Order: sequence, then structure tokens, then C-alpha cells
Amino acid sequence: MLEEEDGLAGALWVTGGIPVTRSDGLPLETRNRMTLCRCGHSGNKPLCDGTHREIGFHE
Repeated sequence: MLEEEDGLAGALWVTGGIPVTRSDGLPLETRNRMTLCRCGHSGNKPLCDGTHREIGFHE
């Protein structure tokens, strides 16, 4: 599911215990839900840290 805030493109919400692997090959803890970065500017990639709000990210 995509999150949209005031017309901005937000995080990608992932639910259901989907395994996610970081770019260095290490797995993240599998959780029932998490938000993934779509803007590419998160300081906590692959997770969203809200940077899309600061930069005004649109699709």
C-alpha cells in the first residue's frame, strides 16, 4: 500500500511478515509491518525515515 500525505508520495507500507534484505545482504528483522523508502533519500534505507516530507517528494 502506498502512503500519500498532502499530495506528496510517501512510504511504501509492507505488511504480512515479508522478509526484507538490506543492500549489503544482511536481512532486516522480519516484522508484521514496516515502511520502505521510495524517495531514495532516507538516512535509514531501506526503511523510511520521513525525509520525503522534507524534500517534497512527488512521483
